[in-house]
Amino acid sequence: MKNRIRPAAVGVLTASFLVVASTLPSAATSNERDDAGGELTLTTRLGEVAPVWDLEEIEYINSVQTKLRDVDGFGTIRVDEADRSVTVTFKGEAPAELTGLVDAAPTDLRVDVEAARYSARELQDALEAVIAAPSAQESLTGVYTTDEAVVVEVDPGSAASKSARTFESRLESEIAAVGASVPVEIVPSPQKVPASRFGHGGPWVGGALYQTNDSGGACSTGFAGTSTVNSSLQGIITAHHCTVDQPASYTYKHFTRDLGKRIYHHTPGPPQHQGFNTIADASFIETPDGSVGAVYIGGVSDPDGLAIMGTYASPPQGQSICYSGAFSAGVTCGHNVVHTNYFWRPYSGANFLYGPQFRTRHITGNATIGQGDSGGPAFVAVNYDGHIVGVAAGIISGIDQGDDATNLACVGLLPPGRLCSDVAMAQSFYTAYSAMPIQVKTWTGGSVR
Repeated sequence: MKNRIRPAAVGVLTASFLVVASTLPSAATSNERDDAGGELTLTTRLGEVAPVWDLEEIEYINSVQTKLRDVDGFGTIRVDEADRSVTVTFKGEAPAELTGLVDAAPTDLRVDVEAARYSARELQDALEAVIAAPSAQESLTGVYTTDEAVVVEVDPGSAASKSARTFESRLESEIAAVGASVPVEIVPSPQKVPASRFGHGGPWVGGALYQTNDSGGACSTGFAGTSTVNSSLQGIITAHHCTVDQPASYTYKHFTRDLGKRIYHHTPGPPQHQGFNTIADASFIETPDGSVGAVYIGGVSDPDGLAIMGTYASPPQGQSICYSGAFSAGVTCGHNVVHTNYFWRPYSGANFLYGPQFRTRHITGNATIGQGDSGGPAFVAVNYDGHIVGVAAGIISGIDQGDDATNLACVGLLPPGRLCSDVAMAQSFYTAYSAMPIQVKTWTGGSVR
């Protein structure tokens, strides 16, 4: 199955680019990051959040920031959701435009003006000076501004942390040399280790990247799973076409971290459908580090995830599906099922078809599914006891590349030559379960709240 991406009607989604590794975020390519345990953070309260602000109020707050951002003396804007108020700070005499903006506030929104010790420009100049300061290069792990200081986060075990006052003085001297006079505050904070699709630690979840070979090919993890004949086997369900080219002894990796070895994939029966074998595009990789019933829903460096609380055997026509492949770098919903018994040939000359699958089209024609997303999760977002959770619906399998698809600019990461589409196919679990002794794991990490 070499050179499987062709300008034909459909194509599998393995990102087979020799340069793909070099295009990935460098922050997630070291053992230090992988071993540090950047775990997914479960997002469980989306269903409980009630809007605090009206659209008119948000538009007003945004307009205040936009109009005052470059005005000399402007400090900061703060909002207080408890009493529905906005506070604008200003250094020096308030200009007429500020007075006008205060008077134009929506009826139920209170706007207060307070004196600022430093302007936004002074704070920004000081922050940029800290970032450029020679002393900061030693142990800085983060930096931000408050109304009255530049806060520098440093490694707790560093000399800077142990002699914070000395380090503060050095930094203040260095930023004063470029004309900034804002105080510096040192706080200990460990090196940042983002939990992400491209820097995952802990038990495995859906939507993370893994390499399919030693030459830059990449796919996505789908859902946590277990074997139905050996409950001690934990792993990840992904796509058949992502693992079929490697022997069972091959260890798949997430950058430098081992993912595991393939335990199951579909071995087809007698030829059918006009001489073709039909294969479920699903396989199961055993993960010695375990797996949990959740999927990533955020961007490349975003740890947000969603609990999986059930499995949809085969979503019907008209069902709206969400996908969350690693390369699309964020959950994308609004993919309506247009066909439910779909088979497709993965490359010219193939003697088998993938299917039956369901086929979706994005409601606005966005090319949100592409190469590298293969094996990733397809799910339905549902309300559960006042919360939003996911129901596993299938495994991302292929995209249309012909006249019936919208091959526009890809959404997400853009390694050279990546193809994307608004029409995608996914392997349903009804067929995957029939092909292999596996089942999707649901969330067992505690109550969803």
